[in-house]
Amino acid sequence: MSLRRGQVWSYDLMISVVAFMLVLAFLIFFWWSVSTAIGMPRGERMTEEALDMADILMSPGNPSNWNDTVNSSLTSTWGTIALLGVGESFGSPRLSQSKLEKLLAMNSTNYTELRLKFKTNYQFYVEMKEFYNCSAAAMLCALRGIPVNSSEYQRLDHFVPISGQNFTIGIYPPSGSARSIVAVNRFGVYNSSLVRIRVVLWTNQTWQ
Repeated sequence: MSLRRGQVWSYDLMISVVAFMLVLAFLIFFWWSVSTAIGMPRGERMTEEALDMADILMSPGNPSNWNDTVNSSLTSTWGTIALLGVGESFGSPRLSQSKLEKLLAMNSTNYTELRLKFKTNYQFYVEMKEFYNCSAAAMLCALRGIPVNSSEYQRLDHFVPISGQNFTIGIYPPSGSARSIVAVNRFGVYNSSLVRIRVVLWTNQTWQ
């Protein structure tokens, strides 16, 4: 009789453990579902979006002649753009001046619509810089309005001017009080010079 009681006790214990594990699994799944539903920021997701945006930006875009098909001042014409890229062609590191100019104009027209075209859930900032030493290129720095006594003069990386305007689009993170930032660098060639394009995604939210 005692053996049978022991077996019954073992079965009860096993059933209780299984029931507990099922409830625990349900609670974990429920917590994960709620976190996803409310859009909890995740560093991994923002990093992936930054990498994707940088890769697409260095491509020619889709269509590859998108810069010729849109009016930068009319957002209603932007619908023809599937992917925004500034490369001249696939497999080439050269960047298109026309596409860079068009992006600057689109950014001035409507940042929010431009962010939608980049298909990102975060705020963004993109800058392009090239590398030279002002002490060895004083005339170039003078033409670009870089004062000798400025911190910019001492730097080795400098903004690339496109039609007289430094190439930056989006919102500079400190200006938006960014709390979480991901930056990705890509390199290309513009006007026979090596340039660095930095793609930054940021948000006012934080997470562990």
